[in-house]
Parts: sequence; structure tokens; C-alpha cells
Amino acid sequence: MYNPTLERQRPCPAIPVQTAYATHPHFSPPPDRQQGGAKARAAAPERNRRVNAYEQLVSIRDRLEQNGASEDSVNFVERFIKRAEPERDVDMSVTQSVMIRHLLRQREALDNYTIYDDLQELVSEMENRRSARDEDGARPAWQEERAPRPKSYYKSLKERDQQR
Repeated sequence: MYNPTLERQRPCPAIPVQTAYATHPHFSPPPDRQQGGAKARAAAPERNRRVNAYEQLVSIRDRLEQNGASEDSVNFVERFIKRAEPERDVDMSVTQSVMIRHLLRQREALDNYTIYDDLQELVSEMENRRSARDEDGARPAWQEERAPRPKSYYKSLKERDQQR
């Protein structure tokens, strides 16, 4: 059945799409992005370094091997590494905790206790590192100035005021 409203919504076939976007005031071509990739990430400083899913999975596999995890766990992560291989040079950053949580939600990890326990061990290591890092840091200024003062402090203030 012919619908005239659909006909009006279609772009004119005579005008190339790139030209239509370039001339329309609300559409602009996407900006030229510098392609990242593994070489650009390797050259970046560590604090600004963005790590994609593939690299996170490789580091998870390495940590599992260092912890002496079961072969099932290593093979499980290997399968995800093979799936992520095509996006090896994608410039999307993923944290390791998000990646481990994603692995923990997979059916195979839920069904196999050894895989689940190995991944949970990585989560607990990350939490321990995070808590150790937070303990080493200085206390925020708002915590220091709002600490309760002892009674002796107020006694000394009262004595000073009385002496004046």
C-alpha cells in the first residue's frame, strides 16, 4: 500500500548523502579523530592510559595464572579473549572491575564453582589493593577540622579568656 508520508520522509535519491549532511545546518560530518590503537596507548603516560576490554581480559588471564587458578578458569577467560580479538584496537576504556563482574555474571561461571571462586579471588585482591591505597592517603581536611576536641582544650580557652 502506498503511503505518501513515508515518501516525503525519504531523502532525495538525486542528492548524495554526504552532500545533504554537509549542507544541512543541523548535521555536520563527524570530526576527524586520531586513530588510537595499541601503539598510541603504549606511548601514553600510565595515568592517562586507557585500557580496552581485550587488554583487560589478557591481564585477568595473567593474574589468574599467577594465582594458580584452575585450567577451567583460564580457558573460560581465553574464550572471551578470542571474542574480543577483533576489537583489539578499539579506543573504548573498560575498567578491570567491570570486566570481572561481567565474567562473574556469565552462565558458565555461575554453574562452575572453581571458575566463580577464582574470579572472586581477583575481586577480593582488587578490594584489598584499593583499601590499602586509601589507608595510605592523607585524611581530607574536612575530617581533620571537624574532629571533636577534648575537654582540656576548652578549659585552657576559658583560662586564657579569664586572664585577659
